[in-house]
Amino acid sequence: MPKHSTRTTLWNPSTPGEEVFLCLHRGLGLTLNVSSTDEDRGVDLDCLGSKEYFSEFVQLSATTDVFVRCIIASREVHRAVGSGAKPDDVKRGIKHLDLPIAINRDRHFIERLFHAGRIASERSRGMNLALQKTLVKDLANCYICGKKLIAKASSKDDKHAERTADHLWPLCFGGSTSADNLLPACFKCNNVRKSLLSWASGPVYNTFWSKGSEGAAKDQKSNPELEVTIPLALARLMDRASGHGRDTIKRTMTLKEAALELGPIRPDLDYRDDKHYVFTELLMMTRT
Repeated sequence: MPKHSTRTTLWNPSTPGEEVFLCLHRGLGLTLNVSSTDEDRGVDLDCLGSKEYFSEFVQLSATTDVFVRCIIASREVHRAVGSGAKPDDVKRGIKHLDLPIAINRDRHFIERLFHAGRIASERSRGMNLALQKTLVKDLANCYICGKKLIAKASSKDDKHAERTADHLWPLCFGGSTSADNLLPACFKCNNVRKSLLSWASGPVYNTFWSKGSEGAAKDQKSNPELEVTIPLALARLMDRASGHGRDTIKRTMTLKEAALELGPIRPDLDYRDDKHYVFTELLMMTRT
């Protein structure tokens, strides 16, 4: 089992939504401690594959849950008040969430949440399509699977390889249409990823899967379903952005910097045909 330590700095943010998420992770998520053994009952968590990764999963999941509620509250303030909305309106709008006092008093957090909510409140997403295509036109391959992209599908069979622009931090969670937050993705990967934030918010229930299962036999794929491997791809991305696992001096990166350094971020997994895996076991394969 590889050694692992919780990272207090996950990555360098480039959008308001990321700053909000990372602030919540520092002030809330990292305060959670998952005990590896219940002393009263003698329950061990080895069945989860990795106690350390499960603890990280709990911290990220809790952060994600609170983050989403904060974004929704800020978004609704913007939609209710309109262009006259101010950060103090958002501060009042999240009062019912009972956030830790230090976070509630953090002016930077409130201001970034204000901007993230404004982005999330925008109802029209099509207005920036031309800009999105321009910002990713010089990169030829899908950043997730490495597939060679085509500008426009000429048939239904080619649709999966059609070039799209993926927001590394989703617009609906306070991302931005900017060069630092866009990479080209094939239609299939982008469509499956949708607004997935991190590996911990992925569909873990889909990991009860193996190459030898009935569903896998029908698909004849060498890797698990995209619904599983895209969360694993995001785990690799966050791992690299945190500066973890490299021989060089530790340096946190933006998500885009990490994606460009990794190349295709979707992992190739070495697993047995006849075995089912829990998510943390697959996660360990991406970090060895």
